[in-house]
Amino acid sequence: LSWAIFNDLGGETQQLSSAAATSVITIIGVAILLSPVLVRTWRDHKRKA
Repeated sequence: LSWAIFNDLGGETQQLSSAAATSVITIIGVAILLSPVLVRTWRDHKRKA
């Protein structure tokens, strides 16, 4: 979804492209915040299997 928004806004006015960059940065930040939780869950699941 965010990639579609980024592609739609790319090449428009500067304000829209900055909004697209903000959405991409937000998604990257969320992924970084969630990665330790996902790694821990994956390790626990692998240990139980």
